[in-house]
Amino acid sequence: MHRISVALVNAGHHVTIVGRSKPNANNLIQQPFAQKRIDCFYTKGKLFYVEFNIRLLLWLLFQRTDLIGSIDLDTIVPVYLASLLRLKKRSFDAHELFPEVPELVGRPLTKKIWLWVERVFMKRFPLRYTVSESIADYYEKKYTLKFDVIRNLPVSLPRLAIENNRSSNRYILYQGALNDGRGLVEMIHAMKEIDNYTLKIAGEGDRSASLSALVHTLHLKAKVIFLGNLAPSELVLVTRYASIGINLLENKGLSYYYSLANK
Repeated sequence: MHRISVALVNAGHHVTIVGRSKPNANNLIQQPFAQKRIDCFYTKGKLFYVEFNIRLLLWLLFQRTDLIGSIDLDTIVPVYLASLLRLKKRSFDAHELFPEVPELVGRPLTKKIWLWVERVFMKRFPLRYTVSESIADYYEKKYTLKFDVIRNLPVSLPRLAIENNRSSNRYILYQGALNDGRGLVEMIHAMKEIDNYTLKIAGEGDRSASLSALVHTLHLKAKVIFLGNLAPSELVLVTRYASIGINLLENKGLSYYYSLANK
């Protein structure tokens, strides 16, 4: 979202990113675009999605805007309703195949609800784009809907001098959500056999507690370091000095199978 928003700002647009507040979240850092966090009483589960969608709809109804963009299915309903009621343009950004993420693959009823949302509302967005040709082809075959592709690639960084990778402080880096299907359990186990490197894990997620417990059980605290959520400026530095970056998505659903992961 940072790259998309900066690109729009550079093109002369005023942009506001809207998200939700999380417990113990880092403070917002000043950006060239505006930022808004919505507070919710519920923090997870079906009641959270209902509450967040209602609060988001109410907020969108009273904002000055020319276009409202939905990022994935969990915001598509309030964005559609707000844009319809206010006669505003709307766009849909499919970062992933939302009903096919690992968290929903084993929950048939919840998956059916999101598939219904996808089928009913996605076709009502005239502007649609996604991160890879495979997802665009999937939606075209399933719903005969055309998606443009904007590949989710990182901003390039200047190449470092080779001696930085020869230092004694060599590490393997994972950055992203600590969720199921990210290969983190396997990578932590692999660290028992890897010498001269540490594993640094940047991010938080549903598996944060269980991964931390696994590291404790395997006595790998000296070799596996949890960095938590990092500010973009901090993450850039950690990434630049890593010797190896890992992105081990498991095939636990079509979303992981098709997605161009943002690593």
